[in-house]
Amino acid sequence: MARAETLGSTAHVDWTPTAYMTANVVDRVGQLAAITAVSGSKKKPRFPPPVDRPDVSSSPTTLEEVDAIMAGA
Repeated sequence: MARAETLGSTAHVDWTPTAYMTANVVDRVGQLAAITAVSGSKKKPRFPPPVDRPDVSSSPTTLEEVDAIMAGA
């Protein structure tokens, strides 16, 4: 938690690889439910919004990058 606060974002706290995979499964189940709901008709499925995930576009990718940020480099 201290590292996340130092990096300026606590968005990734508690987001493990398993949590990301579970979010993907939830999204796919929602999509399949939408497709099943309109099967047999000519309507287009209305997909539910995806599960919110933390923004990973500016996250450090390696421990060395995290250590450099922690050191103030």
